[in-house]
Amino acid sequence: MSFFRSLGALLSHVADVLEPVLGASATAAAIVVLTLCVRLALHPLARSAARGERARTALAPQLAELRRKHGKNPERLQQA
Repeated sequence: MSFFRSLGALLSHVADVLEPVLGASATAAAIVVLTLCVRLALHPLARSAARGERARTALAPQLAELRRKHGKNPERLQQA
């Protein structure tokens, strides 16, 4: 429960900071701000995953050809 307690404290602090500007909507704005921060922190991981998927897609025809050519010999397929 410690994680949720600290998350709640952070949300409350951000809402307190935003309250003079946004009034009653400060809590909703704090949730949006924290969500954006988390998404920005995870963005590099999502980019690298997309880059890896593009590389796998580009190599798929070559891998299929190698499997067709060396399908019965796993050692040879591994070397190729």
